[in-house]
Amino acid sequence: MIAAVFATACTEESEYTHGDGRFETSIELAVDNERITLAAKIATDADGEPINYCVIPVYSNTSWTASLDDDTYWASLDRTSGKGCAYLYFYYTANTSVEDATPSRSTVLRLRSRNKKVEMVIEQLGAEKIGE
Repeated sequence: MIAAVFATACTEESEYTHGDGRFETSIELAVDNERITLAAKIATDADGEPINYCVIPVYSNTSWTASLDDDTYWASLDRTSGKGCAYLYFYYTANTSVEDATPSRSTVLRLRSRNKKVEMVIEQLGAEKIGE
């Protein structure tokens, strides 16, 4: 819960807002989780539009780069670099492979600043077998 409060308070200047005060973050580079698990299907919003992404808050007081494993054909990032706190959008396609035939698929999100490296495993489950 605390992380969500801080995530919504990030500004381009790498500052957090808390109440009436502002303070600069001392975090060189961090994310909320080391692992995210996604459903095989793509969800839709109230208007029926696909939600084919997840938002990853990046906490930083410096410049950073982002990358995925080279063989990640099923996902992409909205940016490969940033400065300070930012939201990184991870876009992905539905996993239509049946769980028994092709287990879940995964990639590693790598964030790097000058002095720090952070990695997050992003896994997407396989589709369920029909009739079971």
